[in-house]
Amino acid sequence: DFEIAPTLRRIFLSRFFYSRWCVGQKIRGPVELAVGLLRSLEGTAATTQLARALRPLGQRLFFPPNVKGWDGGSTWINATTLIGRVNLVSKLLRSGNARFAGGTLDHYFRDVDSPESLVVEMARLLTAVPLSRSAMSKISTLAAIGRRNKIEGSENVLRALAALPEFQIG
Repeated sequence: DFEIAPTLRRIFLSRFFYSRWCVGQKIRGPVELAVGLLRSLEGTAATTQLARALRPLGQRLFFPPNVKGWDGGSTWINATTLIGRVNLVSKLLRSGNARFAGGTLDHYFRDVDSPESLVVEMARLLTAVPLSRSAMSKISTLAAIGRRNKIEGSENVLRALAALPEFQIG
């Protein structure tokens, strides 16, 4: 009867929708990456600064290259844009305008009791596919060092996660 709700219900309740053939198969565009990060962490940021930060990554908001829009997919990833994606996360954190549930990122994760738990929780919120044990171990070590040195551990963990391939896909 031309109703979209039953169709969407069927799709979202299908086991195939959540299968390994579907999950983690799409490279996130710069806007998806930034907005997804903010939404996952109940974050806000200055929109004009965010729009400016997206330009070097190839996505100038409201100005697609043609009527079709951006090509997307693997065109979003190359040596320059991968570094730019990590830098985008750093810019968001350094800007002073980003808030996570009204506070800092460390405040957002204040109830997490160990560096390992912090990495697990961030990965759960920000990645579509599980991290390798090696990546988990390395980032947990980074989080532990930050905690010992009174450095903002959650920001370091987020920067390290942003450099992983698992962070780039959705």
